Amino acid sequence: MPKEIPMPLSMLYPTFTIVPGRGFIPYIRLPENYLALAKEFHNQGRIEEIKGYIEEINKFDESASFGNSNSTEIRLGWDKNNPGLLRHISVSAQSGLDLEEKYGWATYIEHNLGGRFAITTGAIAMKYVSELIIAGE
Repeated sequence: MPKEIPMPLSMLYPTFTIVPGRGFIPYIRLPENYLALAKEFHNQGRIEEIKGYIEEINKFDESASFGNSNSTEIRLGWDKNNPGLLRHISVSAQSGLDLEEKYGWATYIEHNLGGRFAITTGAIAMKYVSELIIAGE
């Protein structure tokens, strides 16, 4: 039987908020026991799932740009003290998601996102949360 992962109903479904002039902005929370799950994620080598997912995004991005050099440079920032904890998802020098832990529930907070960058980072964050939950089963 899988381990129970406590989470409120509002955490079960990540959302995108529509912000006028910017588009979709991701709002994604981590499970309450995310630190323990991140350790399991790391121990199980699930980072490879995230890397594979990013490769698929890059393939799609390249084909969707029709050969133009519009592809997104996705960079992940992993916590050095907590292996398996994804701190940052960057899609440019000034755009991405950062993990915010100070105000109650651990949540990815955007900076300078909008358009396709918001969708890309949101998709990666959702995949990461999914892999955390799988690691805890």
